[in-house]
Amino acid sequence: MNLPAFLTRNQVDFEFLTKRSTRHASEASLISGIPLTEIAKTLVFLDQDSKALIAVVRGDRKVSRHKLQRCSGSRSVKLAPPELAERLTGYPPAAYLLSGIKDDCLFILTGKF
Repeated sequence: MNLPAFLTRNQVDFEFLTKRSTRHASEASLISGIPLTEIAKTLVFLDQDSKALIAVVRGDRKVSRHKLQRCSGSRSVKLAPPELAERLTGYPPAAYLLSGIKDDCLFILTGKF
């Protein structure tokens, strides 16, 4: 997917920011000047069968593994190692975009943005 073309075609006002590599949303907020409440972070988890679960939450929120288990129907979930997260998403940690992610991943989106 050509993300800039898609956004332009759908008349979405956007700007891509270039920043140094970060590992946490709070660090990205400090560097970019964007409030933590306006950043969406993408976290990759694995269930008991190693199926990827991708949680997208507001930058100032945490993901409850227990709630993620409940809403995904999983018996257990754990944070995926950074190398696997990059392989699944195509992006290094703290640089995830929602295009290019493998089709067999389950997305969990919070309603509190």
